[in-house]
Amino acid sequence: MSSDTTHSKDFYDGLIDITHAADFVTVSNSYIHDHWKASLIGHSDSNGAEDIGHLRVTQHNNHWHNINSRAPSLRFGTGHVFNSFFSSVADGINTRLGAQVLVQSNVWEGAKNALFSTDGGFAVQSGNDFGGAANTAAVGTIKSVPYSYALLGSANVKAAVVGSAGNTLSF
Repeated sequence: MSSDTTHSKDFYDGLIDITHAADFVTVSNSYIHDHWKASLIGHSDSNGAEDIGHLRVTQHNNHWHNINSRAPSLRFGTGHVFNSFFSSVADGINTRLGAQVLVQSNVWEGAKNALFSTDGGFAVQSGNDFGGAANTAAVGTIKSVPYSYALLGSANVKAAVVGSAGNTLSF
């Protein structure tokens, strides 16, 4: 999934926006690239009445490349981001407005802010390689999710994700 970054940041909306109390959504094995604002979860700061208790989103085994922001940005909900590779991403995972995000076994290269919180968002992280980027997220309380999954380990993420995430069919 992509657009371009030659237009202004407001020319296109997000590539993968999950809004209006959507629930139990998974975005996986995707190549998300060349975009200003990639993935917004929870469309408005003033939509808590509809969104609180919903917006449970998992994003894993994705390759995020050449993204300015929202890789992803999460309001109100509960997120799980794991086994993903972020290359040339200015603002990575942004947790906001009470969101809780579990961030595990990811790798960043060439990022400015890998993981951060604004306006009362929280994260619990483990096994990540921030590549020297900032991790300024307030520590949250999420420790587990209600499903089974396997962590690749940050040393294995790039090799496992690059080239296999996204459209890999050939005819």
